[in-house]
Amino acid sequence: MTGRERLLAVLEGHEPDRVPFSPNIGQWFGAHQSRGTLPQELADCSDEVDAMLKLGCDVFSRRCGPFARVRYGPEILITRDPQQEVGLNTPTEGPVTTTVETPRGVLRAVSQFQPASHTSYEREYFWKDFEREYAALKYWIEHTDYCFDAAAYAKAAARVGESGIVIVAGQQAPIKRIFNLAGPENGILWIMEHENELMELMAIHTEKAAAFAREVAESDALAMMSMDNLCSLFYTPNFFRKYCRDYYRRIGEILHANGKYWFSHACGRVAALKDQVAEVELDGLEGSPHAPLGDVDLRVFRDTIPYRRHVVWGGMTCHEQEIVKDAPARLEAHVKGLFGPMRPFHRFVFSSSCNTSVRTPFENLLLFRDNCWKHGRN
Repeated sequence: MTGRERLLAVLEGHEPDRVPFSPNIGQWFGAHQSRGTLPQELADCSDEVDAMLKLGCDVFSRRCGPFARVRYGPEILITRDPQQEVGLNTPTEGPVTTTVETPRGVLRAVSQFQPASHTSYEREYFWKDFEREYAALKYWIEHTDYCFDAAAYAKAAARVGESGIVIVAGQQAPIKRIFNLAGPENGILWIMEHENELMELMAIHTEKAAAFAREVAESDALAMMSMDNLCSLFYTPNFFRKYCRDYYRRIGEILHANGKYWFSHACGRVAALKDQVAEVELDGLEGSPHAPLGDVDLRVFRDTIPYRRHVVWGGMTCHEQEIVKDAPARLEAHVKGLFGPMRPFHRFVFSSSCNTSVRTPFENLLLFRDNCWKHGRN
C-alpha cells in the first residue's frame, strides 16, 4: 500500500498492510534547523514535510499549511513589534508585542520565544480586564473571518501525493479560544462570573468556525482538525458538555455530510472524555499520550468507545523518545508491547504524543520507524 492507501484503510476501519508511521516532528525539526544541528540525512530538507517524506513517513499531518486566510474588518488594525513573525523555525529574540486596535478599544498581548523548548509562551494575554476590554474583544471576534485557501491546499496535497493525507487545521473550540485570549485562570473565573457574555462570544466564534468548515466540506480536502489541547483537566466532562459540545457537533455535522473526517488535537488526559468524544462523533484524537504522561490505553479506548469510526493515534511520548541508554532494545520492546494488543491494526496510527521532543536523538526516530515497519505488519 501507499501511505495514502494505508491511512485510508485505517480510517475506513479496514486492516492495513502495516501500521502507519506518522510522527509529528515539527518542533523537533524547527529546533534543529534553527540551531544548525539537523542530522546529515535531513540537511537538505527545507521543512518538516520534506523531512517526513525523506524518512518514509505516512504523512498524516495538519502542519502542511496554513490553509486558513484570516480576514479582519476594515476598522481593525493589528501590528507587531518587532515586525518579524514568531515561528517555530524563525524565532525572534526578546518579547513580541501584538496590538489590536478596534473602534471599541485596544488590546495588547506579549509573547516570548523560549529556545530550550523551541516554542513561544504568553507573557501577557490580550484580555486582562473583563469590563474594560470586553467590547473590544467582542468586536474583534465579530469582525474576524476565516477563508479556506483551496489553492494552497491543492499545492500541499500534490506535494505529499500518495505518501499520505493532508489534514486542514481549522479553528479551536470556543473555550480554548477564551483561554488563549484571557489565560486559563481568568477564562475559567469569567465563565463562572459572566457566563452569558462568555456564551455569546463562544456562539459568535462557533459561527465563524462553521463558515470555514463549510468551505472545507465543499473542497477536495478529506479531513479537518480542531486546534485544541483536549484534556479533562481543563475540559472536564461538564465543561465539555456545556461549552464544547455544540461546537464539535456543529462542525462534525457539516463535514460528515460531505464525507469528510473530523479530528481534534488532544495532548492531555482524555480517558474521562471518551463518552463525550463519542457523542459529538469525533473521528479521532491526535496524539493522546499513554501513562505516565497521560491516561489513555490506546487499545481500550479504540475498542470500547461507542462511536465506531473513531481512530486512535499516538504511542510515542517523550518518555520513550528521549531514551538514551540501551535505546535499540528498549524501543523495540516498547513497540512490540504496544503493537501486540492493537492487532489487526484497524483504526490505529503510530504517532507522536503529542509532538517529538527537541531532545529526541535522531537515531530514536529511525528506531521507531524501523520497528514500526518490522513489527507493524499483519
